[in-house]
Formats: sequence, structure tokens, C-alpha cells
Amino acid sequence: MSDLLIQVEDVSKKFAKDLKKSLLYGIADVGRGILGKSFEAELRPDEFWAVRDVSFEVRRGECLGLIGHNGAGKSTLLKMLNGLIRPDKGRIEMRGRIGAPNRTRGRLQPHPHWSGKHLQFRRRARIHESGDQPEI
Repeated sequence: MSDLLIQVEDVSKKFAKDLKKSLLYGIADVGRGILGKSFEAELRPDEFWAVRDVSFEVRRGECLGLIGHNGAGKSTLLKMLNGLIRPDKGRIEMRGRIGAPNRTRGRLQPHPHWSGKHLQFRRRARIHESGDQPEI
């Protein structure tokens, strides 16, 4: 059994700044995918790279931390890891599942007086009660 739990290879994700263009580009991309045409590496007007050419591996027992300024792509990468959005380019391979941090009004803690240790205790108690598989 391999100790490799998460493998991310050259992952990129782009978004459009304008909603109308985003919808138009999305329809064009779906059509391109149906026809089997390749990915466009160049940005179209009003597009930007949220994540570009990210690669890493996480093995059993290791921990991954994402640090960066606002707009650096941390949440986008977490969404791709959780399968909520697909990368435009690259490959993500997961063995097991990951737990995303709880976000409430932009804060990672639902209550300002609770510590991270308290939140982990509560999360583990919920998992134990429901019988779910543990998070990696």
C-alpha cells in the first residue's frame, strides 16, 4: 500500500472577472470538451489565473499548510482538492478524503472564544458519533 495520499501535478484554474463572459467561456469550454479539443493555455479577455502550475505530494503522516495573501488561490486549491470545482489543467489524485476548515463569515472559527483545539475536539466527537471514516 502506498503512503502517497494526495498527488497534485501542474494544476491550474482560471476564472473570468465578468459574469457574462464567464458563462460564455463556460459554454465554449463545454462544447470544446464534447468535441475533444484541447485546453487553451492562454487567457481570454477578462480572465485571470487563480491557481497556476501547482504541484505537490502529501504522504501519510505529513501535514499541508496553505499560506498566502488575499487572492492567492488558497480557497480555490482547497475547493479543487475537495472536488467542488475541476482544474482547467493538471491532475489531482486523492486517496481518502480531506476535511475543509469551517468558514463562517470569513472566520475559520465559528465562535471567537473557541480555540482550534476545542474545534478539533468537537469535530472528532461528531465523526465518532456518526461512524464516518476519519479525515486525513
